[in-house]
Amino acid sequence: MQHTVLSTPQADAPSVGLLGWAPQIDRLRREAAEARRLGRADPWTIAEAECWIELVDAELVAQRRLDDPDAVAAIRQLVSWRAELLEVIRRVRSAGISPASN
Repeated sequence: MQHTVLSTPQADAPSVGLLGWAPQIDRLRREAAEARRLGRADPWTIAEAECWIELVDAELVAQRRLDDPDAVAAIRQLVSWRAELLEVIRRVRSAGISPASN
């Protein structure tokens, strides 16, 4: 699996919306699917998703302190991203677990 550290403007680039940034969840989903196809967990995808979660959590703290109508929409987006990133991690981790090992 190939991992890209720097993002480039492509069709895969996420919409940045209210926050001015967004995790590349579509790419992480593809990497999770590839890990499942290969039957092995991918620690780099897990690490990247965990880093995104840390950024999302920090931004959630900041947005919750704002007295701004846009903060509500930003918080909804952040909570959604967090759930999606957790799902990516779950899928990647389960990729290396065979039914016989449960």
